[in-house]
Amino acid sequence: MQTAIRQQIARYLVYLIVIRMFQELYSLPQLLRSQRFDWLSLVKDNKNTLVMLAASFAVLWVTQTEKLISVEEFTCLFVAFLICQYFLKERKSRTINYGVGMACSYFEGYLKLIIPNDGTQSGGGFEHKIQQYEASQGVVFPVRMLLLVITKSLFCPPDMNHFNNRNRPDLPYMEAMSRRVRRQSVPGPQPLTDVLRDVAGVKNRQYRNSPYKIYRRGRLPVCVIVEFATPLHTLYQVLHNRDLYDELCDVDQAELMRDFCTQLQSTIERSPDTRGRCTLIDFDDTDVNANLASVILDKIAELEPNFEEILKLHENNCSFDVLEL
Repeated sequence: MQTAIRQQIARYLVYLIVIRMFQELYSLPQLLRSQRFDWLSLVKDNKNTLVMLAASFAVLWVTQTEKLISVEEFTCLFVAFLICQYFLKERKSRTINYGVGMACSYFEGYLKLIIPNDGTQSGGGFEHKIQQYEASQGVVFPVRMLLLVITKSLFCPPDMNHFNNRNRPDLPYMEAMSRRVRRQSVPGPQPLTDVLRDVAGVKNRQYRNSPYKIYRRGRLPVCVIVEFATPLHTLYQVLHNRDLYDELCDVDQAELMRDFCTQLQSTIERSPDTRGRCTLIDFDDTDVNANLASVILDKIAELEPNFEEILKLHENNCSFDVLEL
């Protein structure tokens, strides 16, 4: 009786170890592509498993009465294992998603810190800071929102003017807004008032947003607060260093971006602190004829159909102020 039990235990150990080896086969192609792949290390890491497999076969060989393994038993166990793996994978995909995680982290770690008014002296809120900028610099923002550009390639250059279509001087183009003192332009960009927050043990951590001006031939320029989504910039760097991140070798970039954008826009709309104060703009930077300034103007027209009238009214008021002086 004891021999039969030992034999049964050994047989099921063989089944489970073989199934585990099938699991490892899924990651083998990824390991082979890795520059750090080493057969000796692979054997060493799985030494205990191999020893257990050899010991189980030895027990079966010594105590066998009919056959070493049962194909029927193994097949049933393997099918049961696949069913369990399917439901566990489904559960994992619903709870752990890289794109969704990036969006949540970006919202909680950045947008939720710079956009709402937290009641402190340095936290007057995003709209309030735009109003301060308008008053000090003599400009107007037809849309008082943070526009987040999502590039198709994930590439996020240091300056928005990188995406100006220089071969088409007839198209709108963007430049960082310069500082104005007594109606005179001073060299150097002028950001909004910095946001200071005590975050994760860091006192007065600084957050900054840069206004841009879109210049148009024969029309008034348009002021906007626009930037790239920094998590996608980080992801771009990660994906271009895949040899350092084996786990991302087979990542679906398009799916990841969809998850990120869907979750981020949904969270922005659900939160009363950010709703109507922030939105996403898709930009296909892989199209050589695409012009970011034109795409942003289209978005502004969608958000504020009367933005041209707002610009003209501001221009007239400024002219009236000059005449009064």
